[in-house]
Amino acid sequence: MFSVCVVGHLTRDIVSLGGQETEKPGGTARYTALALKRLGANVSVVTKLAAADEDELLLDFVEEDIPVHVGPSSSTTTFVHLYSEDANTRQEQVRDVASPFTVDDVVGIDADVFHLGPLNRNDIPLDVVEHLSARATVSIDVQGYLREVVSEIGGWRTLRYGPWAGIDSILASTHILKASAEEARIMSENEEDLTAALAARGPSEVIITRGSESSILYCEGPGGHGGHCIPSYQPETAIVDPTGCGDTFMAGYLHWRTRSSDAAKIGQFAAMTATLKLAGDGAFNGGEADVLEFARKAGRPL
Repeated sequence: MFSVCVVGHLTRDIVSLGGQETEKPGGTARYTALALKRLGANVSVVTKLAAADEDELLLDFVEEDIPVHVGPSSSTTTFVHLYSEDANTRQEQVRDVASPFTVDDVVGIDADVFHLGPLNRNDIPLDVVEHLSARATVSIDVQGYLREVVSEIGGWRTLRYGPWAGIDSILASTHILKASAEEARIMSENEEDLTAALAARGPSEVIITRGSESSILYCEGPGGHGGHCIPSYQPETAIVDPTGCGDTFMAGYLHWRTRSSDAAKIGQFAAMTATLKLAGDGAFNGGEADVLEFARKAGRPL
């Protein structure tokens, strides 16, 4: 039994930030799973990618002894991330897209939480979400379900966020929902209380991240009922790589959720984990002790 199983496509990412362009492995599954493992969680991954890319894109998981269940696909998802100067916003383009997941891909895998990271609308269909929701806690980073293609040039499709009629069925089978502020506004017209409005459609825990600003958390149940404002933290060094910061936030959230029932403390741990990730290239490369030390130095011990 795993504490968390992350379901999502591993990707090839081209990141443009501050006038510099780099290519690296990416995807919600990568950033979330590696951060969870390094924080001390028992984690596994379900993914799909072209056979020719397996050795390169699975290397980190082999080295860190993370079990990966790989399904077949003729293509590996490839993204371009074009960041603003302050790294708070980005434009995204996608070229190749891996095959969608099916129920067969997750049968036989046991976990307390399945964290789903769709990168495109068709990656993780409703029947897969419903199947997992009947078996365990389902956590979803909603971004992929809200991406729509607005143009195509030279094989690259430019994406933007937009409403999708199928999102209500997904939310009905979701226990933990993570969205950016932009994504939350697309899903709900209730500007006064986005978290409560989204929770009313299914999830019992809703996290809304807002880049370098504070995050908002809504949590039902003992020790966490109602809304919480989670402060942001200033990086100790210059921002090196913001890609995967939201995924790292969720890794911190899911990890500390097993350690504490205090929603505000869980959110605080998540925000600090994401802040530490900004100082390094690629996935979060610290550990639980690093986050706790950061909390101590910030005067907010956990």
